[in-house]
Amino acid sequence: MRVWAAIILAAFAFASPVRAEAVVWLMPAYPPAFILDLGEAGSRWRGGGFAQQMQAWFIKHIPGYESETLEASISRIMTLMQAGDRLYCLATTNQTQARAAFMTFSATLYLQPSNRIVVQTDRSTLLSPYLDTTGAVDLSALLRDLRIGGSIASGRAYSAAIDRALAAVPELDRQSSIETPPKLLLAGRTDWIIAYPRELEWAWRAGGGDADAEDRPYRAYPIVGEPPFVANHIGCTKNAAGQRFIEKIDKTIAANPDRPWRLFMLAWLDRADRAAVEAAEPVASPLNARPP
Repeated sequence: MRVWAAIILAAFAFASPVRAEAVVWLMPAYPPAFILDLGEAGSRWRGGGFAQQMQAWFIKHIPGYESETLEASISRIMTLMQAGDRLYCLATTNQTQARAAFMTFSATLYLQPSNRIVVQTDRSTLLSPYLDTTGAVDLSALLRDLRIGGSIASGRAYSAAIDRALAAVPELDRQSSIETPPKLLLAGRTDWIIAYPRELEWAWRAGGGDADAEDRPYRAYPIVGEPPFVANHIGCTKNAAGQRFIEKIDKTIAANPDRPWRLFMLAWLDRADRAAVEAAEPVASPLNARPP
C-alpha cells in the first residue's frame, strides 16, 4: 500500500501544471486604433494605437489568461471569428447585426463621434445644396449628384443606412485601404469622404499636422439619420470561452467607473470632438450596461 501511495504522489508531483486559457487578440492595420508597421509616420506611435493601449490595459487587469497577438486583415479577422475554434478577441469594434451572429460583445467601452461627410474647408460650399436645417448632409441626395466626386473605403461597414445608400451607387470611387480616402481628401484629390473624426485626425497628424492646432484644413458634417455617437465594445468569439471572457471583461468595466481606457481614444480627437464626447457620454449611452 505504501509503495502504491508513493507512486501516486510521484505521479502528481511530475504532472504538468494546468495551463491558463489562451486568448488571441487580433490586430488589423487600422490607425489610430491599431498602429502597426506604417513606415516613418507609424514609427512615432509604434505599438501606441489606442486600441492596442486598451488591449494592454485589459490584459493587465484580467489575470488567468495567456495572451497572444495576431496581426490580420479585417476580412481574415471576420473569418477567424466565424470559425470559432479558438478564443479570439478584438479590442475595439462596433456591434452590428451581422457580427452578432458570430461574435459576443462586452459592455460599452467608449463612445466616439459617428461617421461624417468631410470636405476641405475651402470647398465646403459644395455641400450647401444637401444640408438640412440642422446642418446635416442628406447623403442620398449628395450621392445622386455625380458632378461631385467622393471616395470611400471598400469592404468596411459604415452603418446599415450608410451602407445601403452607398450600395446604390456602384460608380462611386472605392479604395481598398481605409487610410486612402482621408489622404486623398487632404491632398485635394477628392471632393468628399465618409470617415470617423479619429481617422481624419490620424491622417492629419501622420502627415505632420499639429495635434494642438485650433483649426484643421477640413470640415466634417453629420449625416442625416445617423446618431451623433457610436458605442464601441470588445468583441470575442461567440463560443463558451468567449462568453466567459466577456463576463470577466464586463466585471472589470463595472469595477472601473472612471473608465481610464477611454482616455486612449479621446487623445485622437480634436478639442471640439473630445469635449462633445465627454459632455454626451453619460447621457448618450449607459456605459456599464450590456449592449442589446
